[in-house]
Amino acid sequence: MIYLKLFISFLQIGFLAFGGGYAILPFIQEIVVNQHAWLSMREMTDVVTLSQMTPGPIALNAATFVGTKLAGILGSIVASLAVVIPQLIVMVLLAKLYFSDKEISFMDKIIRALRPAVAGLITIATLDMIKGSVFNGGTFSLDSISYVALVTFLIGLVLKKTKLGIIKLIVIGAILGLILTPIL
Repeated sequence: MIYLKLFISFLQIGFLAFGGGYAILPFIQEIVVNQHAWLSMREMTDVVTLSQMTPGPIALNAATFVGTKLAGILGSIVASLAVVIPQLIVMVLLAKLYFSDKEISFMDKIIRALRPAVAGLITIATLDMIKGSVFNGGTFSLDSISYVALVTFLIGLVLKKTKLGIIKLIVIGAILGLILTPIL
């Protein structure tokens, strides 16, 4: 039964994955955290963090992580296949259309219309991640602030402006976490 739930849930996520990357996070959170409670918000934040250190899209990494947690290797395979199937179908259809030498101006209009929605989804995901990490998953209040996370977040923002690569930022964040945790 868990395999069917995983398959259906991640198939839904795969069908809703417009914008990919961070834009899909609110959908994953809604299904995985809110509907099924397969992960806590803190675990969801950890999945996003781990997804930045591993190759592949966030949705696929989340599917693999959740599937493994709930049903082992077979669960990860089921969830991963489910999240990829819709995108595979869409990409094959778009590739066929794109290489058909026909004018596809309607696609430009669709993409232009989707951009603001994707930006909104990324903003929601960003706020949820800040809430889950800097505010310990609680409300936006001074009582729930993790000062280690806040300091690391602010340093990361400053360092991102220096054009450091993502790997260097992750390593610096990990080192800061190790150094600051006993202090703050």
